[in-house]
Amino acid sequence: SPPLGDRPLTVGMFYPAHHRKNLFAQCLAVRIALTHGYRLKLITNFRPPIDLAADVRSWMPRGVYEQVLHQIRLNLHVTVTESFGYQVVDALLHGAPSIVSGCVAENLFSLGGNYTPDRNFGVIRDFEDVPGIATAIAELVMYPDGLTALWYRQTKALTVLAVDHRDRLQILLSTLVD
Repeated sequence: SPPLGDRPLTVGMFYPAHHRKNLFAQCLAVRIALTHGYRLKLITNFRPPIDLAADVRSWMPRGVYEQVLHQIRLNLHVTVTESFGYQVVDALLHGAPSIVSGCVAENLFSLGGNYTPDRNFGVIRDFEDVPGIATAIAELVMYPDGLTALWYRQTKALTVLAVDHRDRLQILLSTLVD
C-alpha cells in the first residue's frame, strides 16, 4: 500500500442497522482509535449509534456503492452473526481487506484447510472485544503494508472457497441433469 502520509485511513462500514451487526462496538473501536491520535475517515450507510464523525451515505445504487468501495482502504465487519458476508467480498474485490468476526471468517475463509482464525487474518474472535478491534485498526494505520498483506491473505482464502464451491456446484448440477 502507498504510505498514508497526512491522509487518514478511510474505513468503511456498510450494514443494515440491526443489533446483530454489532454497530455500537465497532463504532466505539473507531472512536477509541481516533482518540489515540490515529487518523481515520469513516464512511457508513447508517448513522453511528454514538457521537462519531462519519460520512453517512444512505441507500446507494450499485454503481455508486462500488465508487464508495474504491475509496475505502479498510472494511469493518465484526458482526455477531453472519450467513456469508457478501459485503466483505465486495470490499475485497475493490481492494480493501476487512477486520472480521469469527462467524464471518468461518463462513468466508475456513474452507480449504489453510485457515487460521487469528489476527494475521484480520479476525477478532470475540465480537465484543472493542479494544481488540481498535488495536487491529491502529496496527493497520501504523503499518499500511499490513493492509496489502491482509488483503492478499483474505483474497487467497476466498479464492480457495470459490473454487471449492464451483466444484461442488458442478457436481450438484451434473446430478440434477443426469
